[in-house]
Amino acid sequence: MYRTKAYLLLLVWGCATGVWGITNNADLIWYEDSGEPHDYLARQPIPEGLITTRKIVVNQKFPILWQVRFAFFDNLETLVIDDCGVNDIKPNTFRDLKPLTNLSLSRNNLRELKEGVFNHVQIKNLNFSSNKISVIAARAFDNMPVLERVVLDFNELRQWSGEWFFNCTNIKTVSITHNFLEELPLKAFRNFWNEEDKEVDVYFSYNKIGRVDPTAFEGAKNFGDLFLDWNDMERINGHALGKLSSIRHLNLNGDSLQCLSEEFMSSVLNKTELLSLRENPLKCECFQELQMRAEKTHTEIEFSQQQTADC
Repeated sequence: MYRTKAYLLLLVWGCATGVWGITNNADLIWYEDSGEPHDYLARQPIPEGLITTRKIVVNQKFPILWQVRFAFFDNLETLVIDDCGVNDIKPNTFRDLKPLTNLSLSRNNLRELKEGVFNHVQIKNLNFSSNKISVIAARAFDNMPVLERVVLDFNELRQWSGEWFFNCTNIKTVSITHNFLEELPLKAFRNFWNEEDKEVDVYFSYNKIGRVDPTAFEGAKNFGDLFLDWNDMERINGHALGKLSSIRHLNLNGDSLQCLSEEFMSSVLNKTELLSLRENPLKCECFQELQMRAEKTHTEIEFSQQQTADC
């Protein structure tokens, strides 16, 4: 009983170092295991259910997220800070989080993810969708051993970096759709595979990718979904993709491909289960060659009805 009261005092009043508990300055919604929500107003008496909750939704505007003390939420699995007007996150803000399944910072005003904000943080799923992010520090996501999924859809990124996700050995899904990426640089996925034989899903749909460096896939192994659809791709480098071990679904819909190279036909098609080529201006001879190769490799290829009708 005494220990519980001490925890509550620390949560409300912060501590001598100036690190404040989130309940000191944030209105929240917390949830029971049954899913029933409860409103909590900052600096009010703290119900015991809040200490043991698995989900917290911050319900207040915060231009800057400073270092906040989360150390007392031992059961917390989901922390939602969506649509709170956040435009900056200070380093170590999340350092006291216990291993967390979901952290969402969607629909804020973030323009940059700085080095040190998420290093060593124990989070499985990160959501930054619908911000204004145009800059991510090279070391923004270092040493996150449980990180599996990052969503950066609907931002303003123009560059992808192979430096990201250093020592994030469990990374499995990255989604950066509806941004402004222009190329896949050298060794773009160097940190995704160590010794593990795993599948990685990458979604680059609706960007402006027109160039893929010849070494972009060096060190990469198995892709589940590799989505490069609705970009500005006029050709696919068969030598680059040929280094992969397998691709479950290669999505090239809506690009500007007139044909696929011989290197692609011979080195990539046989490693791909499903190839999507809808809404590309394929030449008839290329269309027919693909159909013939698909029969030999047992690769399923999706064409649009217009492509089929024209040839």
